[in-house]
Amino acid sequence: MHSREQVAASFAEVHRILRQDASFIILQPNFAYCWRHYFDFFDHRLIFTHVGIVEGLLACGFEIAEVVARFLPFTSKSRLPTAPWLVWLYLRVRLAWRILGGQMLIVARKPCTSAEL
Repeated sequence: MHSREQVAASFAEVHRILRQDASFIILQPNFAYCWRHYFDFFDHRLIFTHVGIVEGLLACGFEIAEVVARFLPFTSKSRLPTAPWLVWLYLRVRLAWRILGGQMLIVARKPCTSAEL
C-alpha cells in the first residue's frame, strides 16, 4: 500500500465484510523495534508501530483482543537456523520474543452489535 488512507480503507473493508465476533489478525514489522533494517526491503513504504495500527483499527470500529508489540523476528532471512523444533521452542518461550521480536501481532475483533444478539 502506498498511503495510510489505503491502509485505513482496507481496515474499513475488512470490518465491513467480517462476520460479527470474528477476528482480524495482523502480523507486521514494528518500526519501533526494527528501524535499522526496516527499509532494507523494497516493499516497505509506510512506517507503523503497534500503537498506530491499534489506533487505526479502533477508528474503523474494531475491538482489540491482543497486542504483542514484539512477536516474531523481523525477518527469516538470517544465519539463525529455522528448524521446525526451533520455531516450536521460540513460540513457547515468550522471553525470546522480547529479545528477537521485530514484528507485531495484533488480534482485533469485530464486535457483536445488539441487533446481532
